[in-house]
Amino acid sequence: MTKASNTAIGPASTDSAVEVFPREANKHQYIDYRRQVSRTRKLVNLGMILVCLCLPVVLGVIYYYHFAADRYVSETQVMVRRATPTPSPADLLSNLAGSNMPSVTNDDTGVLMEYWRSTSFVAALAQAIDLRAIYNREPDDFVFRLGENVSDQELNAYFARRIHFNTGRSGIIELQVQAFRAEDAQAIANAMLALGLERINQLNEEVGRTTLDFSRSEVAEAEERVRAAQAQLTGFQLREQSIDPGQTSAAISNLVGGLEAELAGSRAELAQALSYLDESSATVRGLQARISAIEQQIEIERARITGGEEAMVGTLGEFNRLTLEVELATQALASSLASFEAAVNEMQRQSVNMLVVSPPHLPDAATYPRRAVDTALVALCALMVFTIVYLFASAIRDHMF
Repeated sequence: MTKASNTAIGPASTDSAVEVFPREANKHQYIDYRRQVSRTRKLVNLGMILVCLCLPVVLGVIYYYHFAADRYVSETQVMVRRATPTPSPADLLSNLAGSNMPSVTNDDTGVLMEYWRSTSFVAALAQAIDLRAIYNREPDDFVFRLGENVSDQELNAYFARRIHFNTGRSGIIELQVQAFRAEDAQAIANAMLALGLERINQLNEEVGRTTLDFSRSEVAEAEERVRAAQAQLTGFQLREQSIDPGQTSAAISNLVGGLEAELAGSRAELAQALSYLDESSATVRGLQARISAIEQQIEIERARITGGEEAMVGTLGEFNRLTLEVELATQALASSLASFEAAVNEMQRQSVNMLVVSPPHLPDAATYPRRAVDTALVALCALMVFTIVYLFASAIRDHMF
């Protein structure tokens, strides 16, 4: 570097060789130049130390020990589970591998955490509790306070940095909420649990509504079919003035059987009377008249069953058809009700529940800021920046001189 510098400041030579050392007349100028370069280098190094190393550390100390406000953290643990979870492929693989540790699917857990991160949730939470007032309670903390007149998107981004989730294999969500006051952190955590439970119930209702609408429509159609069939059967019974034509037909059949038995007995009595009485006797004529009346009655009763427009055969056929329609409609209704009950049971089996393992606690000491640790981190970062800048400046200086 000395040779390059001497050559740079030395006078131009007409010889082909470059003069290595300056002439006697330029020695004092070269010494002054080197002194000036040394002073400039020291000033630059001092400036880098002050700007890149000392200034950040001083600012960090001033902020953390004068402006930074205490931040309290309220912790809670919740678990999201289905009433009867369906085994996942990971569960089956774990069972085949002989592992006793059940695998946890994070679908339902992820739904809850994504809802807590959503803009709609932050808007609902801001309506339940005044987030803007809570996170502006320490106006001196210009780094962590929310600020005035922030938009909903800015509030959502700010709140996302004030909460923290942690999940493990057990599926338990560890929720941490930061606030400038301990009671505010606990209130926010309680509100988050309440809104999360409300949203899960809404999701269960929406899924149940979708699942049960079809079953309800089938039950309604089956009920309408039963009512229509029952109305037709009732109208028929009123028109025929008979509750059960089958029983009426059976009664007529029994009556005909009784008349036939009575007819057979009367004929036997007539044959016995003719054996010792004349046909013109009053006894014989009375038996003959009785037999004739019984035969006429038998014909009348048989005609009620099989003959004529009002015969019991046609009436009984219509009655059986209507009765069968009522039975089929009733069976369809029973099947629809069973399907509806199965759908309700399936909905309850697949319903999502949120269990609070550990309720939000009221912190008795501030968790943040960790002033000594944070100041040390600022100093470490400043040292890293200073080192990078110093090496970069040294490389440029060596290249120039």
